[in-house]
Amino acid sequence: MLILARSDLRGMADDAQVLVVGAGIAGLSAARALADAGVRVALLEARERVGGRVLTRRAWGFPVELGAAWLGGASRNPLADRLREVGGEAAPWDWKEGALFTADGHRWPEERVREAARRFGEVARRLQEMQRDASPADDQADALERVLDERGETGEMRAALRWWGEMQLGMFQGADADRLSLAAYGQEEDMPGDDALATGGLDRVVERMREGLDVRLGVRVLRVRHGRQGVVVEADRGTFRAPRAIVTLPLGVLQAGDVAFDPPLPARKREALARLGVSLMDKVVMRFPRVAWPDARRFGILDEPRAEFVSLAPALGEPVLALLTKTLRSREDESDDDAKAVARAMRLLRRMVPDAPDPVDSLVTRWDRDPFSRGSYVHVPLGASVEDHDALAEPVEDRLFFAGDATSRSYPGTMEGALREGQRAARECLRAFDISRAP
Repeated sequence: MLILARSDLRGMADDAQVLVVGAGIAGLSAARALADAGVRVALLEARERVGGRVLTRRAWGFPVELGAAWLGGASRNPLADRLREVGGEAAPWDWKEGALFTADGHRWPEERVREAARRFGEVARRLQEMQRDASPADDQADALERVLDERGETGEMRAALRWWGEMQLGMFQGADADRLSLAAYGQEEDMPGDDALATGGLDRVVERMREGLDVRLGVRVLRVRHGRQGVVVEADRGTFRAPRAIVTLPLGVLQAGDVAFDPPLPARKREALARLGVSLMDKVVMRFPRVAWPDARRFGILDEPRAEFVSLAPALGEPVLALLTKTLRSREDESDDDAKAVARAMRLLRRMVPDAPDPVDSLVTRWDRDPFSRGSYVHVPLGASVEDHDALAEPVEDRLFFAGDATSRSYPGTMEGALREGQRAARECLRAFDISRAP
């Protein structure tokens, strides 16, 4: 990594040499890399905590992740290493291990579920073939229906494949399949190795990343002015100046125009911002007196393709169950108070487990209504392309840099994508200080 000597910074301000806006994974990653290279960094965060959409709650005596929780390719995921460094673990997680129920509440035999998983593997391969010739107007839901027609799938098996499709195609992007571009299907990279669920608390990871950094909490950025004299960040608690800045705000915040840019961002970047999609997944996490649900990592009911339950009991060693809902379903439900959200989750659970006991406690998320998130994930909708991630990542005049899960073409919407993008933006910023010596 490039180390900047004091002579490299001659003539710069006595305070921060780089401002980083947003202290989520991307912002922490960028600030950490710059600080380790000898750059004076000020990290501005609107919340009164770091971590962004990493949100760990310990009210029950053990950590529960209300935001990001799963690590893709945990054996090679750098965040898994960081989790172990702070005493946490990453419990293996197989998304194919699940249970399905019919609309009238009957559980499918395990062999039939395995058959559905096998068939969906074939469906996914066919979708990948269709992706190569897809137009920007083709969506993944319609493509799925065409594949099911081709295969002659009918009845409950067709419903199961549709449910599996909605989960596989959309749950991990927080979007309904009819809003996802077929042309973008499978264009992200899969990290090698199995997935895992973070246990032990991701809050410890973000706090470790924060150590030694100059973090200003409760600073809500309103305007970013940039030009030949550097960058001026106007916030509700003062004005900050530096030669350069890295913006790591979530896509939903940028799209909402909560932060103004003066002069406006280049047209290519504004167009990418307008095209990319902000998606949503919310959680209703419930703690029970005992485990009273199927012995499966995930389970759902065939006529509810926008919701599924995941059992956290095997990983946490506690009787905890989470309902995951996505996109339209979540946005409709966020107006409910916690009691209504839990009652809705219990109605769905009792269609499958009629004698399920009442939960003793619960935690409910509303990421769309969070003004510092305005959503959970990013996706490529109709009319957009994976190149829009690249456009969003492009710097402006070697003074203003961008990072986050939305700037990652390879790992969009993930913690590992945000981590890598923060490091990438830091490298670009370092090169801008002294191009002749940049790595």
